[in-house]
Amino acid sequence: MKQDIYIFGAGGLGKETVCLLQDLPQYNVVAFVDKDDITRTSVVANGIRFPIISEMAFEKRCMEDRRVCAVIAIGKPGPRFSVAQRFGDLCLFPNIIHPSVDFVGQVSLGRGNLIAHHCFFTDNIQIGDFNYFNVFNYVGHDVVIGSYNSILPSCNISGCVTVGNRNLIGAQAFIIEGKHVGNGNSIGAGSVVLKPIEVVPHGLACLPRKSCEFYNLINNKKFKSSCIFLNGLLDSLNACSL
Repeated sequence: MKQDIYIFGAGGLGKETVCLLQDLPQYNVVAFVDKDDITRTSVVANGIRFPIISEMAFEKRCMEDRRVCAVIAIGKPGPRFSVAQRFGDLCLFPNIIHPSVDFVGQVSLGRGNLIAHHCFFTDNIQIGDFNYFNVFNYVGHDVVIGSYNSILPSCNISGCVTVGNRNLIGAQAFIIEGKHVGNGNSIGAGSVVLKPIEVVPHGLACLPRKSCEFYNLINNKKFKSSCIFLNGLLDSLNACSL
């Protein structure tokens, strides 16, 4: 018997999650769940029209049956954290893992993780709750990853790396072996992390190496440099290479 499941987030990632779940025969997608003020009533994913219900309606459904299952298909760590905080104790959040994912050794998973096609995990890896791994990610040995992180396509997290909570790691980013990424960082697509990143001011993003530009998104300022480290004004980054 299939388990009914709801998808938080009626955007592009939600549609991709439908495709992922259709490859898992144990689940039946019932509806999307989105913000209470959403005006749309349905969404088409992989040629099928699904209803959209409000978070308030879903909360009522959970009160009727605590065995309801859901997956959070929201790309940004902050909103995913908010949904998990509101609904984490009201329903079940299983780990959703595509059949093409490879676990070649021992991997410990929390709950509510969403792992898309063709990700590869080696050995002695610890992963927390509500992380999102997009397609073709590699995670090396002895890596520790916290919770609420978004790891976009084709990233390489080398061995003995530690990643905290609520980080956004852009597509094709590379974290060198043994480095530490703290909490709430945004690492831009194509970046190479050569030194530890502790605390980055909210909204600060690393950009690809070839741009040689550093952006502070809070102040909407751009800094040009041939240096590969963020320093001076960006000392708190300590340091991300581009």
